[in-house]
Amino acid sequence: ELLDVCEFDNVRKRMSVLLRMPSGEILLYVKGADSSILPHVLEQAAKEQCDSHLLTFARQGLRTLCLAERVLSEEEFQDWHSRFKKAKATISEDRADLIHDLSNEVETKRPVKLLGATAIDDKLQEEVPETIEQLRHAGVRVWVLTGDKVDTAISIAMSCKLLTEDMNNFIIDNTTEQRITDILQDALEAESPALTIEGSKLIDAMEDDESRSLLFHAGQRCRSVVCCRVSPKQKADVVDLVKLMDEKAVTLSIGDGANDVSMIVAAHVGVSLCGKE
Repeated sequence: ELLDVCEFDNVRKRMSVLLRMPSGEILLYVKGADSSILPHVLEQAAKEQCDSHLLTFARQGLRTLCLAERVLSEEEFQDWHSRFKKAKATISEDRADLIHDLSNEVETKRPVKLLGATAIDDKLQEEVPETIEQLRHAGVRVWVLTGDKVDTAISIAMSCKLLTEDMNNFIIDNTTEQRITDILQDALEAESPALTIEGSKLIDAMEDDESRSLLFHAGQRCRSVVCCRVSPKQKADVVDLVKLMDEKAVTLSIGDGANDVSMIVAAHVGVSLCGKE
């Protein structure tokens, strides 16, 4: 029996359902990005094995999700359910925040048991590499802003011909020990540079005017820029950065999901694609 659904949102990066099983037991099933599931899993061996599999999938350009579960007592469920039901019936401005907080509570209050991970091949449409090449020939700079893992984003960028073997790709991610400003300076001076930067490092690269300026000019110098593991707000922030640093630039954002709305709205021209999903 389906008892409740906690819908996906861009902050939690998870969605979950609560079910009453034939035995009467109440189960929470949750799915989401590995960064939103694995921190709430206790079994270290299971996490390490899953991480290894996720890395393998990501290097193949597959889109991944993690799945987990936990058991709720009747008392815990009834207490949470009454508050969740009340929040959904609220018509005040903070309704979305109340629902978010209660969804987050039931998903993270206690550790969850990891069930596994899924990986799907999100196939490119026909002639994507050729289209990107034509845009480049027309003088359009193409930046990819995605929530994907670094390895997934690089793999997809390679298949799109956005990144090629002859490019010198500067990668800034959680494992990077060198100063971000030094890497961006190297990218400015390199031959055929490209830049791949993870969301957590993008925050650091945009923390003050000097570093934002360096990021922008390095990005303009690069043949390709891939920003991965970025939130919807960060996508919009990158668009705003370009608009701020180059007043003559005309920005175009193209997206196909709810995560892309803020980016589409931020650009001079926004294009939203309606897919089979």
